[in-house]
Amino acid sequence: MLERFLTDLLFSGAATAGFGLLFHAPKRTLLPGAAIGGLSGVTPLLFLILGTALRCLFPIEFLHFTNVVGLEGLVAGLLGEWTAIRMKMPSTVFTTMGIIATLPGFGLYNTMLLLIEGSYREAALIGASTM
Repeated sequence: MLERFLTDLLFSGAATAGFGLLFHAPKRTLLPGAAIGGLSGVTPLLFLILGTALRCLFPIEFLHFTNVVGLEGLVAGLLGEWTAIRMKMPSTVFTTMGIIATLPGFGLYNTMLLLIEGSYREAALIGASTM
């Protein structure tokens, strides 16, 4: 489980840093933005571990996918705002970079591809399961 946590943290952070480079974020924001993206990317795994360990505090209904996605956004937003204050930068830079790791890219890509190919029924099924 630790190996998966570290792998997700690393890849989420790398994807976030790549997004920052692609959209010309200031160079000094790349490392903090990558850290925020990495932490928001591993939030579901972290809550799965915490929910399993602390079932008395987190009822299983609380760990529903929708709640965990909301917590991902909360982690990205709070860390982004805090980092923006510390670095005296606009918070949009950090919160946007932090939320990128939470997007379901592969599912959205397949949905768009199927829509372009005209397979609307399959696109609707994959799109609904992605969201």
